Amino acid sequence: MISGATGVGKSETLRSMRPTLIDVVGEIAILETDQFYMMIDPEWTCPPDRIERYYAVAGQLLRETALGFLRSGFAWVAIASNGHWKEQRARDFVRPFHRENTYVHHFTLDPGKDVLRQRSRSAGPAVDMLLQVRHELGPWTHVIDNGQLTPKATVQAIHAAIEQGHGLVQP
Repeated sequence: MISGATGVGKSETLRSMRPTLIDVVGEIAILETDQFYMMIDPEWTCPPDRIERYYAVAGQLLRETALGFLRSGFAWVAIASNGHWKEQRARDFVRPFHRENTYVHHFTLDPGKDVLRQRSRSAGPAVDMLLQVRHELGPWTHVIDNGQLTPKATVQAIHAAIEQGHGLVQP
């Protein structure tokens, strides 16, 4: 799982993942949490009385889709999330993966405020989100400073961190 503020490089990292790692790890599926939410609420109207339910349903569909890819023989499923995962939510999300003896790692991309200001079209809100993400991080995630890394180098850093056991999420 890869998360971080808007503009940190998640989408570019995902686009680089298959070509960078397919010969190393095998088949890779790429999923983005926003796509699952948009199946329910494509206009992002976020009705206050239903938003928690929508997020719960989208998360369940995301989890089942990821598990489906793994059961079908895919070696990796990369999940990107705009924003961040809170620790308990991440632990709850990975519980079914652990029951199937599948490891889940979580990475937070953090290129730094100055780089984010250069990358993001909405720099102010993106930097605010980055600071919020930093405030809520803990040992359950592994932070990757991708401020000076290309998307391919970011993928390689993620792979190396997984090989070293970093970012492993326990239920």
